[in-house]
Amino acid sequence: MPRLKMTKEWADAVTVDSRTEFYDTVVRDLELRVEPAPRNTKTWYCRYDLKDSSKRPRYKLGRYPDIPVSIAREKAKAVGGGAVEGKDVAADRKADRAALTVKQLGALYIEKHAKPHKKTWRGDETLLESEVYPAIGDHKINKVRRRDLLDIIEAKYAEGKKSQSRNIKALLSKLFNWALASDYIETAPSLGLKAIGKPAKRDRVLADAEVKAVLKALPAAPITQNMRDILLLLFYTGQRAGEVAGMRRSEINVAAAEWLIPASRTKNQRQHLVPLSKPALAIIEAATQRTKADALFSRVGEQPIESNAVAKAVRSHLQVLDDRWTAHDARRTFATGLNQMKVAPHVVEAAINHVSGFRGGVAGIYNQAQYQPEIRRAMTKWAAHLAYIQAGTSNVVPMAEARTGSKKAKMA
Repeated sequence: MPRLKMTKEWADAVTVDSRTEFYDTVVRDLELRVEPAPRNTKTWYCRYDLKDSSKRPRYKLGRYPDIPVSIAREKAKAVGGGAVEGKDVAADRKADRAALTVKQLGALYIEKHAKPHKKTWRGDETLLESEVYPAIGDHKINKVRRRDLLDIIEAKYAEGKKSQSRNIKALLSKLFNWALASDYIETAPSLGLKAIGKPAKRDRVLADAEVKAVLKALPAAPITQNMRDILLLLFYTGQRAGEVAGMRRSEINVAAAEWLIPASRTKNQRQHLVPLSKPALAIIEAATQRTKADALFSRVGEQPIESNAVAKAVRSHLQVLDDRWTAHDARRTFATGLNQMKVAPHVVEAAINHVSGFRGGVAGIYNQAQYQPEIRRAMTKWAAHLAYIQAGTSNVVPMAEARTGSKKAKMA
């Protein structure tokens, strides 16, 4: 049991061949347990005295470097001070674990982890409420077994909802892995949990007649005008559903007919300038007249509509085609259509802010050209194509075979 005055430099550098506990000379009951490779973890503990007992319980404070040396010392002092007053923090924690239900754990996960770190936290919350809580919401978290989780995953798979089954598996893994890292549980029932089946690679591209059918169905669909506009803009701009739904007044330059999506709202964290065709700009201008909020497409207050709501609208109210389609298929259709119009591949990738192929790797780092004139011409040409197919004619290459077209644009 080596004892030394712990410092940040020492804690950063220390490695061991076998698990070793080091003790601090400043706060004598503070311990750093160091694990060898491949784990290489460093975990703070402290021991404390109990009144009328010879036992000295060990209390886990957390991991280094998440908890630095100075904070670990303060925590150890606080635990020791509580013990002097008769507080058994280890027993209290054990009791808290025994009392916490899956539903309560889920609420903690949403508030402490999902909301601060995930734009799609509402999707996690909805999935927990609809699929997890009805099955195991009242279970104590220290009583949940892997079989409980598998029952939920397998039941959804048996319903034929394979994608949702995989989503549930991913969420359960996140939830219990977070609980383990946050010291709410000592072992995670999700460890070793595997999804059933592999996700199918989606390559759905809408043919001209299908695009026409969807656009024709939009005015009568039981959705809000905001949702209608979002779906139209998906087809006109080719941008991601979350980017369109989250559009801000401050991002639009009406005079220049441009939409500047900040890096904080793009998937690849790259600012993206979208030239707007006349029909797209007209949709946006109409939206600015309906609201004074910065978020042009909001549902409650000034909070923008989220991408999962767009996906749900398509799934629930716009399945007017023989084959199922999704909101993201509009983006794929846009990119494939531009390719079929002989728009240069690097311009197509620039138009949809996709970093791969011509814009990926070293070439993408050194070639930062924005191709704005070319993208604007492509947007104008695509808007004309949409107008023509709605009218029943087209002056460009037809997309009747586009569903499995040979020049698909791959995108995230």
